[in-house]
Amino acid sequence: MKSVKLIGYRCTDGVGTRCIHAGQEPDKLSGAVIPPISLSTTFAQHAPGEHRGYDYSRSGNPTRDACEIFYPRSLSSWGLRLMGRMFHMQHCLASLEDARYALTYASGLAATSNIMHLLRPEDSVIVSDDVYGGSNRIFNKVCTPVQVLRFNFKDLSDLAVASAALSPDTKLVWIETPSNPTMKLVDVRAVADIAHEANP
Repeated sequence: MKSVKLIGYRCTDGVGTRCIHAGQEPDKLSGAVIPPISLSTTFAQHAPGEHRGYDYSRSGNPTRDACEIFYPRSLSSWGLRLMGRMFHMQHCLASLEDARYALTYASGLAATSNIMHLLRPEDSVIVSDDVYGGSNRIFNKVCTPVQVLRFNFKDLSDLAVASAALSPDTKLVWIETPSNPTMKLVDVRAVADIAHEANP
């Protein structure tokens, strides 16, 4: 297994060890090995605008930070002493994928929307013809009219169809497998190989 360096953390351990330990530093304040859930919506301030890293939960809170991979918002020495470490879930996910970073989202459609925003107007996307209804709606009712993306829905379980659907302007192949609701299976590796061969 290759060694992965994650912001000062080198991991050559197996996947089981990384699942448990990557990004799992104990909480600096309490020593808790599982990050505590913060239910507070507001946070005390020393003076207006002078807080310890959090003012209102919609702009950030310790629970959300425990999921994300960045240093806390506050650069005060108190905040850095308390929270000055990388946070948990995204660090662990990056380690499991042998990656430097990982992103997490509140929903699958939030992740889908973010991916679609990586594309440019007129880019072409090949899509499995049996995707989740929410995916279909975001592609057809948001991405097509607002971002001017072009979606081509095809049966990607048929590799000949997948290969024929690709063109030089194909920027993304969107696969959901097994599909919802018909449980159609797509060979992800084979379709990825076809896509990379067509558009290296």
